[in-house]
Amino acid sequence: MTKRYIPKVTNDPEAIALNRMLDDVRYGIEIGRWLLDLFLYRFKRNSTLFRRWIREHIDRDEQTLIRRMVLAQNEEDLRSSRIIRLKEAYELLDLSGAITFERIRPFNC
Repeated sequence: MTKRYIPKVTNDPEAIALNRMLDDVRYGIEIGRWLLDLFLYRFKRNSTLFRRWIREHIDRDEQTLIRRMVLAQNEEDLRSSRIIRLKEAYELLDLSGAITFERIRPFNC
């Protein structure tokens, strides 16, 4: 069973700002670019090593990181559509539900 994300209701201004950043396409793209660079240059496109590194060192699940990488690869389309929320970007790029590592285009980079 997939764990469903339920946004927290808060009046804390710092939490509100942080939650906005976490749901912002710009930050998702930035993280995705960083991950793509790691995948291409540090891990030499070796998805097995990269995935192991993610599981051992990163505090987010692989699916989330794959989505960020796909966002980075579609940055121009997202900017031209003026989408700012991750949920809308995921819908535009059909990134809902389970996705596999093969969804990114590292072999076309």
